Amino acid sequence: MENKQMQATETEVQEIFETLREKKRDNSVITEPEKIVYIIKEYIGNKDNYLINSFPLVSFKITSYETNGEVLLSSSSPYKVEGEFTTYVTFKKHIELKCEFIENVDGKIKARIIEARIAKEGRKTKRVNVKDHEVFGNRFLISKNKIDLNPLSYSVSNRVIFGDVERAIGEKYPGIKILDMDPMNDTLEKKFLKKYNQGWLVEDVHEPEAYSPSEPDMLNLSSTPGFEVAKTVQKFKSGGTKSWICRPLRYTNIAGQNFPIGYFVIKSNDRHYTLEDYQNLEEEENKIIERIKDANTVLVDVKEQVQNIGANGVLLEVSDREFQDYVLNRTDLSFDLLFKYQPGLRYYTQITHIKRKANDKLLVGMSFHGVVYSGSGGSKNKKILQDSLSYLVKQGAPVI
Repeated sequence: MENKQMQATETEVQEIFETLREKKRDNSVITEPEKIVYIIKEYIGNKDNYLINSFPLVSFKITSYETNGEVLLSSSSPYKVEGEFTTYVTFKKHIELKCEFIENVDGKIKARIIEARIAKEGRKTKRVNVKDHEVFGNRFLISKNKIDLNPLSYSVSNRVIFGDVERAIGEKYPGIKILDMDPMNDTLEKKFLKKYNQGWLVEDVHEPEAYSPSEPDMLNLSSTPGFEVAKTVQKFKSGGTKSWICRPLRYTNIAGQNFPIGYFVIKSNDRHYTLEDYQNLEEEENKIIERIKDANTVLVDVKEQVQNIGANGVLLEVSDREFQDYVLNRTDLSFDLLFKYQPGLRYYTQITHIKRKANDKLLVGMSFHGVVYSGSGGSKNKKILQDSLSYLVKQGAPVI
């Protein structure tokens, strides 16, 4: 891991964090020394570069540079460097410099820049570093149950939700069933959904060509190994079935895996369902996923310290062990942002990165994705946030 060879001095205790999760940036990587020198000259200059994953932040300034990519760095605090380390600066775009230590020269660090990584998208806003007990996160709403590919870990509440939705839309779709992926429920639909993660619509089950849909996101049953069209046609003819829909109910987990946690099945004896009916089930799918999230939501009523904050995101230090367990396995949450003498602002956030400190506390980076609730309205909340940030800066809080 980068920075693991960097050590603190006796004058100030510094930490290097263990990265547990990091949202990948879309970077341009530059290794040519002449281009790196150009970046230093035109974009970085004498701006502060911060040691990645350090706390408190260690800053460096590039005091001189050579055409071969060698630089001299002066540090904001005494700090011993060995091996490879990475600094970053945010100037319109996020720039990281991966460096290799050479030697100490008159109290400065001589290093060679191995590569520069430049984010292809610019950073929207800068962050304000805050002091302890200035800004907090409070009353966290987060999913208490992890949903993954193992069907045995599904919450039993899912089945209750499926039954409620069946009854609610049963008049519109007579005979609809919403089933989970229980391994004991070994249906033909579950077998193919698990393998292909695609649904199907057969408008007229008596027509063999209807088993070959023109829609690209539907399973072509005619060419699916193990599915026999002729036998299925005969079976539906004898049973009186006219139309058949099977649609997966998909969930995306923390690893970005998209998989069915259940599925809709309609076998109609009195009407022919169409593509519009199949597509309309997407709305019901979204409602079910939201209900599952709501049913799995727990309130963690703790107060956690904000380390830095901007208009579009926040870095939170999480010490509560129960809350840590939830955070490590989730991608999003809602919470109250608390400034001194201001009403709480409830935000929905997505977790972008998690780092572990030496004392086992977590640093959790989150991006704001909207105000969840406010008695005074979203636009006023935005102004409160901006005014609060401006006040912190006027009081001397550093902007990074």
